[in-house]
Amino acid sequence: MECKILIAGTGGQGILLAGKLLALAGLMEQREVTWFPAYGAEMRSGVAHCSVIISDQFIGSPITKTFDALVAMSPQSCAAFLPHVSPGGVVIVDADLVPAAPGRKDITMLSIPALRLAAEMGSQRTANILLAGALAGKTGCASLHALQEALASLGAHLNPDLLRLNKTVLDKGYSDYADQKSAHC
Repeated sequence: MECKILIAGTGGQGILLAGKLLALAGLMEQREVTWFPAYGAEMRSGVAHCSVIISDQFIGSPITKTFDALVAMSPQSCAAFLPHVSPGGVVIVDADLVPAAPGRKDITMLSIPALRLAAEMGSQRTANILLAGALAGKTGCASLHALQEALASLGAHLNPDLLRLNKTVLDKGYSDYADQKSAHC
């Protein structure tokens, strides 16, 4: 199994962290992984995206032109990267930030109000973690256990309450979509 993922949005949304979380979860499962970030010169509000490839086989290159899954946290990133999603792929958008995602009949589109859900759970700053969990739940690219281990490792420096909140948000994102797995990844 190989899953090519692109997470895209603007700087400050935790795009690169969400990608690191998925990549580290893949490593925790002894899989081949690449994580390839790209971002503008701006500290906040500039373009940010990263590609993650998780595979059971050797990965020849971290660079790919097509993806099995896209998480878009801005209208611009959705418009820019939607054409690069392979037929049969999964696109997850934050409905609070991408209200009118263009439709394609050859992909599975999920519109999740991640900002609102994350805020209701304690902090809208965890929307990226919720969407990463939803992606993993939907595609099966990483197990919940591996994601939790990766989060604990990445969040070791966080205060315990914030780490607990991130775990709760991750669990919700994963479990809400795990029963709707896509066969693509």
